Amino acid sequence: MQKQTIKKQVGFTLVELITVIALLSVLVITALPKFIDISSDAKRATMRQLEGTLREATKLVYLKSVLEGEENISKIAVPPPDVDGILTHYGYPIRSEIQGLVNLSENDWRIEEQGTYLFILPADITAVVNSQAYYDAIGTGADACNITFQQSNIRPSHQSITSYLDGC
Repeated sequence: MQKQTIKKQVGFTLVELITVIALLSVLVITALPKFIDISSDAKRATMRQLEGTLREATKLVYLKSVLEGEENISKIAVPPPDVDGILTHYGYPIRSEIQGLVNLSENDWRIEEQGTYLFILPADITAVVNSQAYYDAIGTGADACNITFQQSNIRPSHQSITSYLDGC
């Protein structure tokens, strides 16, 4: 009698390959949007951190102003009140001092002033001033991407720091 030898199959069948490709496709489709959105999340986190830094820096300036007895002096006084070289208005830093106060790099941040507001935007927002995209970016709506600093000119001085990050 002749001995039959059985050959072992080496490799994968077509059905197995298609199943693996289908499973990998499903994983990629579900995971890809999370990786795409990471840059927006990073920008929002950076702006939240800057907002917190700005709040703490202005509090420190105010506390130093209280210690120096300058929290009741207007910015129009002669000489103007300052805390460690930072001009203040009733103890809080004035708008023009904000960039130096938190050491904002012009390469990373764009600073815009309108009326009593100071807007801090990421430098990659390059909307032309007075364009709709510009007003969207510095606004408060769904397209906004800014930190807004507002200081009152009345006594007692009041400041407001708010972030609008929906458009980032």
